[in-house]
Amino acid sequence: MTKQVTGVRKLKSWEDTTYSEVGDGPKAVRSSIEYEYTGDIQGTAKLEYVMLLHSDDKATFVGYEQIVGRIGDREGSVVLEHRGKLDENAATVAMSVLPDSGTGQLAGARGEGGFVGVHEDRGDAKYTMDIEFA
Repeated sequence: MTKQVTGVRKLKSWEDTTYSEVGDGPKAVRSSIEYEYTGDIQGTAKLEYVMLLHSDDKATFVGYEQIVGRIGDREGSVVLEHRGKLDENAATVAMSVLPDSGTGQLAGARGEGGFVGVHEDRGDAKYTMDIEFA
């Protein structure tokens, strides 16, 4: 049975490292980020992005985020795959549970969702996901 989970992911830290910059092409950056989840998901998360910065206000990125905590009354950890883009003032991100990544009571979790983060919110964003357990 699928359950919709919602809440807020709060930015705790963000560190960028440029690893490739060639001429006037996109700059490749690795971003190491930490979040705290509140709402239906409770816990802490570490996220690694690989970002291609096309300009100051445009980017595309992919990443993996490991959340340790609870989803509803289930405890464990799970990994989310992220795919997103930044256009001007907003980052739009699609998230999906990486198959076979759940531990503890989150083993067998499946689902997808996402969030939109805007610059004014300083990295915090409301998330929505549809989750089910095997």
